Amino acid sequence: MVGGGERASFEIGSTGIMNCERHRWRESGYLMEIPLLLAAVGALLVIVLPMVPAFVGKVLVVIAALIGLAGLYYMFSVPGWLPGQGAHSCGLLGKVAAVAAALAIVAMAIRYILVN
Repeated sequence: MVGGGERASFEIGSTGIMNCERHRWRESGYLMEIPLLLAAVGALLVIVLPMVPAFVGKVLVVIAALIGLAGLYYMFSVPGWLPGQGAHSCGLLGKVAAVAAALAIVAMAIRYILVN
């Protein structure tokens, strides 16, 4: 019994993990690992960037920009994707936000590389 006298329906998916139909909404959405990874990369850049030579700093900024772009891909392009599902998109607004954020990241990385 789940609550209120109703039974939860369970199914075994292709991964062998039991999924509860009632709590499927918890599985959809953004991965928490991506924002945490982006925050950790940002904090690392803030701490390490002033201490390293210019060339190493430029390499770190490029690596961080690539990590940021990969994180944006997973946050905007494939949110809530589960194994066994087909690809789904995030709509026009999500695509516009992803492109704007990607352009901002690339512009900041290029500016840092050219100025420093």
